[in-house]
Amino acid sequence: MKLYFKKFLLLFILFFAPVSARALTSSFTYDYLSGCSPLVVHFTNTSTGATSYFWDLGNGTTSTLTNVSGSYITPGTYTVILTSYNGSSSTTSTLTITVFPSPTVSFYASDTAFCPGSSTTFTSTSTPGVSGAVTYLWNFGD
Repeated sequence: MKLYFKKFLLLFILFFAPVSARALTSSFTYDYLSGCSPLVVHFTNTSTGATSYFWDLGNGTTSTLTNVSGSYITPGTYTVILTSYNGSSSTTSTLTITVFPSPTVSFYASDTAFCPGSSTTFTSTSTPGVSGAVTYLWNFGD
């Protein structure tokens, strides 16, 4: 009878043990993987089985909150690390954020004083933050 009771108790404990005691995973989602400076990224913790968290946002900021946001001002790459804990167990998840230099927007007009019906030419002197295709959107207010 004692052996039957021990087996029953063991099965009871395993069956009703909290999920957090069975599976610890560390994961998160984000709203931006890259962008121009300044870049603000919101991280949503999707870990399972964890009782506490430690974030290293790669920009000198750390946090123990469940969900965090990070600001990335200087162009470059940043490694974001989430460590999820449950007792003495832990697991980590990482992600690389890329921040590009912001473009410099400027232009000039061939003539700034002219009569109605005359024309002028606008020329962009903008510089993109990164190499590659550049698109422009001109708005003349009319």
